[in-house]
Amino acid sequence: MPIYVFTCSEHGVFDVFQNMNDEHKAVCPICKKEANRIYYPPQLKCKDSNVGYTASELYDNLAKEGHGSKDWRQYAD
Repeated sequence: MPIYVFTCSEHGVFDVFQNMNDEHKAVCPICKKEANRIYYPPQLKCKDSNVGYTASELYDNLAKEGHGSKDWRQYAD
């Protein structure tokens, strides 16, 4: 079951296990007020390479592992 991250304006960040088909709403476990979900970009993997969150990270990580050169970064923008 996936973990979703929520934040309470008073008590900070907390995790909730929810089914992927759920509505993805939560209340703070301390004050019981409605919490806001925090969205993160996916962390991608390409075989054994760490692809990263941004195009720049992608090009840097692939270059570090010998799959290309950092000159690829010019195409990231």
